[in-house]
Amino acid sequence: MKIFDNAISSITLAALALSTLGATPSASFNAGSVHVDQYGSGAPALVLIPGLTDSGSVWDTTVARYESAHTIYVLTLPGFGGTPPVAAPVFDTVDRDIVAFLPRAGKPVLIGHSLGGFLAIRLAEEHSDLIRGVIAIDGLPVFPGLDTLPADRRAAIASAAGSRLANQSQAQFESGEVAQLGYMTKPSNVQTARTFSKGANIAATAAYIQEMMSADLRPDLSKISVPFLEIGPFDATVDPDNPFVPMKTLQEKQTYYQSLVAGDPTAKVVMVDDSRHFIMLDQPEKLFGAVDAFLTSL
Repeated sequence: MKIFDNAISSITLAALALSTLGATPSASFNAGSVHVDQYGSGAPALVLIPGLTDSGSVWDTTVARYESAHTIYVLTLPGFGGTPPVAAPVFDTVDRDIVAFLPRAGKPVLIGHSLGGFLAIRLAEEHSDLIRGVIAIDGLPVFPGLDTLPADRRAAIASAAGSRLANQSQAQFESGEVAQLGYMTKPSNVQTARTFSKGANIAATAAYIQEMMSADLRPDLSKISVPFLEIGPFDATVDPDNPFVPMKTLQEKQTYYQSLVAGDPTAKVVMVDDSRHFIMLDQPEKLFGAVDAFLTSL
């Protein structure tokens, strides 16, 4: 079914992030199943959560931008970056291990990209008392395009998508990721991005996909009691023709994203024009401007 193809294409884009700086962490440790690299110094601390298949290196440019003023904890989720996978349900384990780690960060700001944004929203719903704020970068409380479907239909689509990916060979998995590299607006990033998902476990990737696509965090958004910023991309060359969730204008897409986070009446949505899923690659200064404004407002 075409929706399965679109779901896989959208999700596997998380394997495309760019790592160029390779800063040396001041500390490196495991918080249960989650690997943590620590950089910089200052408050509030920032906890950076990558998207699907990404190691923490997706945040290298963000670390470089903020480590002079903030303590930064960069996470790598189990099953990615060569770390051991965990048994399903994966989000329950990851959630538990991050929650146990958060007090060490001293009420940080969570910043998550894609799947990491989804996880950051979930953590904010459950543990606003442990954080100061949450930023989701094109990560939403429900998978876009599936938001109008009943739970059983989402679960069926999620199961099919996960099974399809789990049955891929390593060559098929890597080929599928390379095929999505054009999703970035800057061709100069592509070759570096090809190395970014090395060490991603196929079974883990499938498990994350299935759990995220079947989930709907919207009913608990009202439990978030800290500032919440959703940062979304818009690209007039691709969004209007997207067969999954076509959006003709930036305003239309902003309205759609706002509807998905409306359960938190204080949530704010900022759209970044001329960018796609990896806003930190396409429009880093615009992204950092939105993050700066959020941090200043705390």
